[in-house]
Amino acid sequence: NGSGCAICPSGTYQNGTLCVQCKECVSLATRSGSCLAGGVSDVVNCSCPAGYIGDGISEGSGCSQCPQGRYQDGQNCRLCTICHSNATMTGSCLAGGTSNVVTCSCNAGFVGDGIAEGIGCSQCQAGTYQNGSKCLPCTVCDDYATTFGSCPNGSVVNA
Repeated sequence: NGSGCAICPSGTYQNGTLCVQCKECVSLATRSGSCLAGGVSDVVNCSCPAGYIGDGISEGSGCSQCPQGRYQDGQNCRLCTICHSNATMTGSCLAGGTSNVVTCSCNAGFVGDGIAEGIGCSQCQAGTYQNGSKCLPCTVCDDYATTFGSCPNGSVVNA
């Protein structure tokens, strides 16, 4: 019509007097929204899949997999639980995980939460034995009884 105005083509949007390229998602990301011809805003949204963090945009942070020992928690990779040296670990924390599936339990003769950065695992002292999550005193025989066995450090039975 001779006015010198043009509609921004598909894949771009009008930003003032310029046609600006819409966001491009990285191949791993899920794309929602579209950038149609004549648009006035970038309505494309990119989101990374589970186990990955980032903005999902090609010219942004893209999508990075959480490494082994970490799991995705919202927009962050959090450190998985690390068990105490006197604890047994069950579960695993593989690269790209979305939850902390590691549990720790103290070995026989030790009590605590089993977590390295928590209470840890303490050995039951001499004269005590492990009973579930507690160290209980061993039975002490009176002067007229015979003692069988002993209750050394780390005992798990009342001997």
